[in-house]
Amino acid sequence: MNNSYIKIDTLSKSFGFKKVLDGINLQFEKGDFVTLFGPNGAGKTTLIRILSTILKSDEGNITISDYDIKKNVSDIRKIIGLLSHENFLYQNLTVTENLIFFAKLYNVKNSEESISYKLNKIGIYSKRNELIRNLSSGMKQRVSIVRSLVHDPEIIFLDEPFVGLDIEGSEYLLELFSEFKKENKTALVTTHDLRLGLHECTKVVVINKGQIRFNEIIENVDVNSFESTYKSLIA
Repeated sequence: MNNSYIKIDTLSKSFGFKKVLDGINLQFEKGDFVTLFGPNGAGKTTLIRILSTILKSDEGNITISDYDIKKNVSDIRKIIGLLSHENFLYQNLTVTENLIFFAKLYNVKNSEESISYKLNKIGIYSKRNELIRNLSSGMKQRVSIVRSLVHDPEIIFLDEPFVGLDIEGSEYLLELFSEFKKENKTALVTTHDLRLGLHECTKVVVINKGQIRFNEIIENVDVNSFESTYKSLIA
């Protein structure tokens, strides 16, 4: 039995001659809300893609909720939600039609009430009957966030969730983060926004050039001086 809810052991990944992840070691407990910071090209998205079973690593081992990522892909996919750089939405379907479709993929029963609740939480219930193609990029991002949560996953991977969101959308998302914590969900979020990223997290991780440069619980982080700390870590 693995003591950590998510355990990443000596994880490496290369694309051609470029090593994107270089011997990553991380452990997260159930209920951790982890914010992963790092510059462009640091390896954040690659790590998210590997954890969400979209991409295979070259070396290393990962266990998620005691499932081996190499042996139990289907089991892991049932308990995770993923927001990636692609929204995976069908442009000629409405917001609700898209979300019901994804709910059916996860065998979610009586999904309409849950979908309505989540649309309301992210501030776009009024757009529920709009075609996706008619929405702004920020509204599409909000729908994508709901899509990643439609099956109430235990573990949530959100890659740059604030991209395209206005101030109102960001505030709605922070409220969702607070709800994740109350429900003891485990989350890993990547962002370039230091202020928003530090808002609800329980653990802060900085990655640069494929290696972990910083890994601390929020109680050990001086939030007021973190910007200068971060800049020194990625210099």
